[in-house]
Order: sequence, then structure tokens, then C-alpha cells
Amino acid sequence: MPKPGSSSTTGPGLSRDRVLNAAVSVADRVGIAGLTMRSLAQELGAKPMSVYHHVANKEEILDGIVDRSIFLQWAPRGARKSAGARSQRVGC
Repeated sequence: MPKPGSSSTTGPGLSRDRVLNAAVSVADRVGIAGLTMRSLAQELGAKPMSVYHHVANKEEILDGIVDRSIFLQWAPRGARKSAGARSQRVGC
């Protein structure tokens, strides 16, 4: 249980979906090599350890980015819109 006045242990409104969206944004800006748990946490306004609650490691983040890319490429347009997905380029 968090101490009164402190943020929750999973950061401000973090979810796996939010973490992966932020990972795509960071990767777009600095490339995959620059995507770190620390840079991801900074993007989210959270502590690095909070990110680990939603993804185990960088490999899991990269898998999530690939899954999203495949979904955006192959899902019917209606499915993409209903899932709230948006097209994004991932910088390598």
C-alpha cells in the first residue's frame, strides 16, 4: 500500500497499452537503440521500476511494438478505428 501523498506503485495511470504507446513514441524520436526503460519512464512521467509492472523487459516492449505494427498493417480499417489504434512509424 502506498504511503499517503505518494504516487501508486504503478505510476500515474500506467497500463500496458499506455507503456507500449509511449515506447513507440520514444522509438520514433530516438530509435530502437535509444529506447530504454529509463527513457520510457521519463516519457510516461513515472519511475523506471513502475514500467516493469507492465512489461518485463525491453524484449517484451519490442515484441509489443512489433505486434502493434503487424496489427496496424493487416487489420481491417474498421478494426483499427474501433481499437483506437493509430498508424505510427517506428524508427530503427
